[in-house]
Amino acid sequence: MEKEKVLEIKIERMNDEYSAWCITYQNEEILKRGEFSDSELIVYSKKYPCFDIDFEYRLFLKGKDKTLDNTVNIIPNYLVEQLKEMVNAVNEKYGILKRWRAIEYSEYYFLGSHMNILSNYEHYDIIDNERYELGNYFESLEEAEKVKRKLQEFWAKVRAGEIGDDEE
Repeated sequence: MEKEKVLEIKIERMNDEYSAWCITYQNEEILKRGEFSDSELIVYSKKYPCFDIDFEYRLFLKGKDKTLDNTVNIIPNYLVEQLKEMVNAVNEKYGILKRWRAIEYSEYYFLGSHMNILSNYEHYDIIDNERYELGNYFESLEEAEKVKRKLQEFWAKVRAGEIGDDEE
C-alpha cells in the first residue's frame, strides 16, 4: 500500500561539484522537533537540518531552533544519492499508509444498515466523507464482503455474550 511521505527535501544542483538542499516538509507529529531519533537509519532531530559526513552519514532534521528551519545546506554531488536514500528510508519506515479513495464520479462500495453491500458514486459530499472517515468505504465488492463477514462474526460474539458483557 502506498505511503504518505513524512519528509520531503528539495535539491538544486549548483555546479559540477555541489548541490544545495533543504527540507521542504517534515511531519512534526511523527518526526518530532528536537526529539526524533532513529539510530538504525542514523537520522536525528537536534537543533537544525544538516547532513553530516564526519564519521558516518547522519541526517539531522528540523529541530528545536525554528529560526534555522529554512537553512540551505551545501552537499557534494557525489553524496546526493546517499541523502535521497536516507530520506526515502525515513518515508518507508515512518510514512503514513494512504487509504484508497475513489476519484469523483467513480464507484465505491459500503455496508448498508442491514449489512447489505451497496455501491455509490463518489461526489465528495457529506455522506461520502462520513463513510470514508468511518472506514465503511471499499474499493471492491470482495473487500466489502470480507468486512461484512468479519462484522457478522463480531455481532455473533456480542449476541452470545462473549463481547460486551463486562461489568464496570
